[in-house]
Amino acid sequence: MFTGNRHRLYSQMEEESMLVLFSGEAPRKLSDQFYDFFPDRNFYYLTGLGEMGCAFVYIKSSVATREILYTPAADPVMEMIAGKPPAPEALRAVSGIEGIEPINCLDRMLGSAVNMYRVKTVYLDMGTFDRLDALTPGQSLAAKLRNKTAGVEIKNIAGKLEAMRAIKTESEIAHMQKAIDITAGAFTAMMQAVRPGMNEHELDALFRYKVRMGGGEEGFQVVATGSNALTLHYMRNNTDIGEDDLVLADCGAIWNHYYSDITRTFPASGRFTPRQKVLYNIVLEAQKKAIACVRPGVTVAEISAAARDSIAKDCVALGLIDDESEVGKRWVGGIGHFLGLECHDTTGYFLTKDLPLEAGMVITIEPGLYVAEENIGIRIEDDVLVEPNGCRVLSEALPKTAEAVEALMQGR
Repeated sequence: MFTGNRHRLYSQMEEESMLVLFSGEAPRKLSDQFYDFFPDRNFYYLTGLGEMGCAFVYIKSSVATREILYTPAADPVMEMIAGKPPAPEALRAVSGIEGIEPINCLDRMLGSAVNMYRVKTVYLDMGTFDRLDALTPGQSLAAKLRNKTAGVEIKNIAGKLEAMRAIKTESEIAHMQKAIDITAGAFTAMMQAVRPGMNEHELDALFRYKVRMGGGEEGFQVVATGSNALTLHYMRNNTDIGEDDLVLADCGAIWNHYYSDITRTFPASGRFTPRQKVLYNIVLEAQKKAIACVRPGVTVAEISAAARDSIAKDCVALGLIDDESEVGKRWVGGIGHFLGLECHDTTGYFLTKDLPLEAGMVITIEPGLYVAEENIGIRIEDDVLVEPNGCRVLSEALPKTAEAVEALMQGR
């Protein structure tokens, strides 16, 4: 899988060029503690490795063609505290990269590569959108090379990698399906456990527990009740659940670094009120129409329009808006996003709303309806694979009609 990813990228690189990618470092949480580490997604996509402090170099030259993995040098003190890192044999088995050298050799190799391998172009991952935080390792290296290496062109490889990552292989789809199945099981547990008087954090904790018991990792948890559901990415999850509240849960598990992302809205009491069911069915109908549009050649804008027009017409009929042009008052946010190694995957690639979909893409479809004066927010989200002749809903096993939701909540 990872060797294939690399060779597809290599074919797009110029001759006499070099690729350099970094796995990244975990941000510091406390003076002696770090946050959980997640490898740079493009680094993982090409190597399959989730180790911190590594670099990968590929040289495409008439002089030589080389793949080199640079790893942290042995540290007996850290090994005693955190355990030994994977042995070189294990890294080779996962990545298919034979050459492994200490990371402290990287600078020396970069300094000599231009002359030794006649490198004229260096490819770095410098992102596809403006960042608000510190420079990435690729951006920092780009600045250093521009100052020290004359006559070498620096090119951003991020766009090519995002285009590749947008089309999933069968192996990637299998990983995502496993993450989705784990998520669906955790949703079932939440929907059957919820009771008025509970706190949102209890459902949050139950989701995390079921994901871990299923062998996955928790990616994110939005558990929003009442007016909290009006906030798209509400993350506090600490409010008591009222008798007539709807619970909007937007959660995703991770399996082998691949994400799922599902949203269901369900009644804390186990049964929708008549008003809640009317509003819920507006969203469900909009989602059905959007999913029916998904096929190769259709654009994100066209899918969004199908859902938006459906919600607009129903909102006018219900008196929630006076004119269809006012639908933005009731539906805030987009129709969805790419899904893969990140929840909002290949972000820069997806910003092109007129991008035609291709077979192998996995996207989310998540229309919503928000009625602030009634403290109601409703969203339904599924993960959808674009297939040659249409699409397949990967999360279809988790019920979403109002009647099926009620039945599931009652253990049926």
